[in-house]
Amino acid sequence: MKIRNYEFKARVDDPREYENSLLTLDPEFRGTDLQTDTYFNVKQGRLKLREGNNENALISYHREDTAGSKLSEVVFYRHAPDAALKEILVKQFGITKEQLVDRSYCDLLSISQGESNPA
Repeated sequence: MKIRNYEFKARVDDPREYENSLLTLDPEFRGTDLQTDTYFNVKQGRLKLREGNNENALISYHREDTAGSKLSEVVFYRHAPDAALKEILVKQFGITKEQLVDRSYCDLLSISQGESNPA
């Protein structure tokens, strides 16, 4: 699946303040997932293998290394867990970084984009 993703990152002193603001949007909690993200040595862009209980994906993306918001062109491949995939990727590319990520998933169903009327 190909997607375009706009992202920005910010450092804050008290993340609870922002979490509480987001909770006022009445998100639907989907759960948590402790995941391992493994990044591989590639010539262009980034290649990441995400391994978790709820989400397993090979993700290729390109984005500028600049401060502020940025556009990423992403190719996202969901797959069943299989240790052979990681073994192949490690042998072919080598690992640049591995990190453990504890993710919470929520849907913000009450937010709409623009003025759309399906009727």
